[in-house]
Amino acid sequence: MPDEFTHNGVTVRIEPDPDPEDPSSWFLGKLAYLRSSRYTLGNEPVSNERLDEIGAMTDDECVRLPLYAYVHSGTALNTTGFSCPWDSGQCGFAYADAEAVKSQYGVQAITPEIRRRAEECLKAEVEAFSNYLGGGYYGYVIEDEDGDQIDSCWGFDDYDYCVEMAKEAADNARQAATA
Repeated sequence: MPDEFTHNGVTVRIEPDPDPEDPSSWFLGKLAYLRSSRYTLGNEPVSNERLDEIGAMTDDECVRLPLYAYVHSGTALNTTGFSCPWDSGQCGFAYADAEAVKSQYGVQAITPEIRRRAEECLKAEVEAFSNYLGGGYYGYVIEDEDGDQIDSCWGFDDYDYCVEMAKEAADNARQAATA
């Protein structure tokens, strides 16, 4: 799918990232899913017993959202569910233990506002991991008039943002060449 265009006198290509970094290394929470030999649906494969333990945690122990998967010629995750009753369902939980939440937000207690913020963070983490599983990461390559590569950057989980950053890099490359 490379998307190629000219910007400020240089060629810019937007390409799928062939080897994106697993984004879960920077997550506040964990994406716990029922262990499977066929699918990766999170960053913490667990047994039924552990999944039940996570589901039984109280609001004082964690911030938790249901984790749903849709698996059909690809994999997608979310926290609200999918409309397909055959290829989707709850597979686990996106959760962060109370101590991690308190540390992240620099608070002594999880207030309703902190809980809301942590839930939004977990939703964003599920979206990022879903993009990772679905090949939704991109990079750019910038080439000069002779076809020589002058810049590249990878690991964008948003196509439009990748294009924006590529244009900014192309502008910077053009300024450096004329300075």
